Amino acid sequence: MTGPEHFRAAEQAAEASVYAYQRWGESSDEGDFRAAMWEQGMAQLNATLALAAATADPFADQPQWAEVLK
Repeated sequence: MTGPEHFRAAEQAAEASVYAYQRWGESSDEGDFRAAMWEQGMAQLNATLALAAATADPFADQPQWAEVLK
């Protein structure tokens, strides 16, 4: 995956985590809590990888980053 792809994946995982937390709050189902924690971890992982990709070679994916950050 490229840095911008990791960035998009982090955004999607963070959004999924919010929805899982909302479901957990409504139902108190332990599965929803675990799903929320999993998605939160995936968001953190992908955000870290996106940051690493952006700082490793800041000019490598300029056009792709411009699309992501619109």
